[in-house]
Amino acid sequence: MNPDFQPPLPDRRRFWEVALVLFCGQVGLIFLLGRTAPAPGVRNDIPIVFRLSPRPVAQEDLPGLLATDPTVLVFPNPHGFSGGAWMAVVPQKYDLPDWTESPRWLKVDSSRLGKTFVDFVHHQELGSFHIAEKGPPPPGTLELLPPVETARTQSVWRVEGALARRALLTSLQPRAWEQNYLLTNSAVDIAADPVGTVVSAHLVSRSGRPEADQSAVASAWALRFAPLAPGPETPALTWGSLVFQWHTLPVPPTNNSTAKPQ
Repeated sequence: MNPDFQPPLPDRRRFWEVALVLFCGQVGLIFLLGRTAPAPGVRNDIPIVFRLSPRPVAQEDLPGLLATDPTVLVFPNPHGFSGGAWMAVVPQKYDLPDWTESPRWLKVDSSRLGKTFVDFVHHQELGSFHIAEKGPPPPGTLELLPPVETARTQSVWRVEGALARRALLTSLQPRAWEQNYLLTNSAVDIAADPVGTVVSAHLVSRSGRPEADQSAVASAWALRFAPLAPGPETPALTWGSLVFQWHTLPVPPTNNSTAKPQ
């Protein structure tokens, strides 16, 4: 092997000749393969002919003028170019004569009036019934009626809330108050322990008379409820409300001291 051997240098001219040949070949292929045939156009061999008629045409001559084609002739109308010459027609006036003949009414047979309704009633079979018949009430009805509530003559009270489900060991008899105006209800929130003793009493609604409210609180402390059975689910306190509905009496005429609402 000869160490002094050097490879020949590439010929730049031949390189550009080959590149030019390849470029021309690609351009030729593009023009050759990219050429498409033009779409065939719609060809109309029938010529368009316009004909003008100087005078009116008879009906039998219209087929000869291609009158069957709606695009050949333009119909005259008041808004077209021929409206001023052809459509300027004076409307005819017609005077309606007065009606001179007397009215002739249809004859009605009065003997048949209502005959259809009468025939319908005759063919309907209806049983007899009594309109105002009412017998005595059945036995035992009066016993089922609720008792009539008489006028209240004294104050009443009730227990609401969870304490209403516990039995009472004591009873209250609230008094009636003498004054000339009505009192609202007094409400006291109370709490009872498992033994049944009231351990809390708080006035939450006033009646308008301090004496009545004080009496309601005192009555709440005097209540005793039935004790609860001991157990893990027994509550420490049972809450409820004690409501008093006060009854008022008229003040005697000799008494001049009338209590005023607070």
